[in-house]
Amino acid sequence: MPAPLVFTHYGDPDYLAFTLAQAKASNPERRCILLGDDLNQETARSAGWEHIEYRELCSSKRDTFNARFFWIQGISHNPVKGGEDWLRFVSERFFCLEAFLVNERIESFWHFDSDTMILHDLSIYERELADSGFDAFTLCNDACPSGYIQTALISEFCKSMIEDYEDRNFIRTSLQNFRSLRPTHAYTEMEAFCRYREKCSVSTTQLSSFFSDRNIWFDDCMCQDHGFQFVNAPRLGKKIKNFYSDKNGRICCQQMDGSIYEFATINCSWVSTDVYAWIASERLGCASVCVKLADSLGKSLRSYCVDLVVAVARFLFYRSRSLFRRFAG
Repeated sequence: MPAPLVFTHYGDPDYLAFTLAQAKASNPERRCILLGDDLNQETARSAGWEHIEYRELCSSKRDTFNARFFWIQGISHNPVKGGEDWLRFVSERFFCLEAFLVNERIESFWHFDSDTMILHDLSIYERELADSGFDAFTLCNDACPSGYIQTALISEFCKSMIEDYEDRNFIRTSLQNFRSLRPTHAYTEMEAFCRYREKCSVSTTQLSSFFSDRNIWFDDCMCQDHGFQFVNAPRLGKKIKNFYSDKNGRICCQQMDGSIYEFATINCSWVSTDVYAWIASERLGCASVCVKLADSLGKSLRSYCVDLVVAVARFLFYRSRSLFRRFAG
């Protein structure tokens, strides 16, 4: 049985419907679970995902973490997003994840940030990753566990985070560092994971380039170049990888040395919903010519709005047709 795919998220941003639907479309036979809240329950179920209320996932470790946790941050850092304690959530979600995995007796699983568009069937890669001997794979520039992960690592990571909040010397030093040198930053799950790897004997490697010998790439963040062609996207107010789609629905990008890679996943942090719509639409393979994301974003506002509506309509049509065939069969 394939390892399940698990996302964690609170709230119901516009992009979530795209990432959940795309993941299920690429992995129709895989169990997909969102550890979410009442706001995103309907979005998850409409996309064919199981939904579990993350606040109801209890464990003694989670209780201990919440009893010890407080904001370790610079004076200019905002710990609240979407009306919730985001700084707590990004770490607490791993305790929720562990409680769920242990309760379900799941030994390994797939996990990505909820703003990740999963373009390939993960079964293509699962056996090789499972046999690799690594405890976990990483993304986010090697700063967080992502992709294929062993549950045992999550358990040890949670234990390490509790130790951090019980280490008075570490807390004192960290507070001084953020207040004097990094006023806009905070101690997040990424910094906690890097510290965990320093403290413990754990075997990890970056997922992004693991299949580069096959010209396959798992994206860390589309707003960072990682050696790929990088272009301005004025509508987004930033630069992005120069993604394009072909008539077969493959999303690709060329590195500066000329090598072309097909992307298995794309991390869409810090971009608008129209990027998700473009990826979902082009993934259907309806284009007759090469279509560049940056060109699509550079169109006139009227043309852009028309194309966005068409892209969303196409995606919803093909998605609903796929679901109908599954249930009818």
